[in-house]
Amino acid sequence: MKRLFKLTLHIIWAVVIVAAMTGCAITQEDVQFIWDTMKANYGDTWTEMPMIVIENKKLYLTDETRVLGLYIPVMHMVVLYDGWDYRTIAHEFHHALGDKLGERNYTYAEFRAENKNR
Repeated sequence: MKRLFKLTLHIIWAVVIVAAMTGCAITQEDVQFIWDTMKANYGDTWTEMPMIVIENKKLYLTDETRVLGLYIPVMHMVVLYDGWDYRTIAHEFHHALGDKLGERNYTYAEFRAENKNR
């Protein structure tokens, strides 16, 4: 687990440094690089990169925990919500590659949409 965490950190820092030097936002090439590197680390040769959907809204669990992204296995899709960053993408890619990271699966009923007072 520690090795996996270190690899994820190195990937994130590499992408952040490249993005900072070029002065641009995250690109499809950045996302593809993260996916390819993580896939190689897992030794996975058959899983395709999940579809990525970006939602410009805030999402919370019923206990007020902010959700930045989620992976939907049945659709093989990553959904990113307002406030996401490179760590969110890497985290959701771990899920897409089969690592639950010790988290439990959530049901739709445990999420709620943005609260206008925030």
